[in-house]
Amino acid sequence: FDRRRLLPEYAHGPLDAALSGRRERRGGRKVVLFDDTYMRFHEPKVGIAAFDLLESCGYEVVLARAGCCQRPRLSHGFLREAKRNGERTLRNLDRFIREGIPVVVCEPGCASALTDDLPDLMDDEDLARRAAEGIFPLEVFLDCEIREGRLDIRLVSDATRIALHGHCHQKSLHGTAPLKRIFARVEGLRVEEIDSGCCGMAGSFGYEKEHYEISLRVGEDRLFPALRALPKDTRVVACGFSCRHQIAHGVGIHAVHWVETVRGEPAGG
Repeated sequence: FDRRRLLPEYAHGPLDAALSGRRERRGGRKVVLFDDTYMRFHEPKVGIAAFDLLESCGYEVVLARAGCCQRPRLSHGFLREAKRNGERTLRNLDRFIREGIPVVVCEPGCASALTDDLPDLMDDEDLARRAAEGIFPLEVFLDCEIREGRLDIRLVSDATRIALHGHCHQKSLHGTAPLKRIFARVEGLRVEEIDSGCCGMAGSFGYEKEHYEISLRVGEDRLFPALRALPKDTRVVACGFSCRHQIAHGVGIHAVHWVETVRGEPAGG
């Protein structure tokens, strides 16, 4: 790794510990939250915010504790190991999917691994199909619930202006429209999607010595200048863990996951 990069810090405790004293909500439709590695060990606050959002929408939330999505192995070409370990993860999630319980994912790279890459590697075609159909990015799930009339919720936010940087995997598989429709439910919230391509980090790519400079050049192409030009009261939203670290490194702005910006209130409340 390039010495100029600051590695992500570990949290004082994992997500499980942060949720241990929490009073569990019972009743409502069950939803499984995929607790990815970043959420568990680096940014438990994202997991807590996702829990809070889902519970405020009336869901009973269960932590998946299913294992890694294998995105790091997939990205570096270790497909045999990804297939072996990923099948174990998918089978752990399949216990819920078979019961009709949706699995929701906060990290876009994890979502694409679980619904696109790993199913393509599985010998068990039924397992692959159930994974592709039963696992959702969180914003896609909530948007679908709202549009199909299963969720009637008013969303509120402490932010008044949001600048959204879409993750590459998010944009390639689902686009940012589901998230923007969710933001549109917050009265008075102004949302601007930054006209940016890749942030330049791309997982561990931007940390590596041979890629550090090009990683920053990619960021400087469109993303960094747009961020520097934002009004001071703008909250920057980036769903990707790596995107948030690239933004912090490149322009010194603390970006947040979208679940940290909104919470639900019953319609009419």
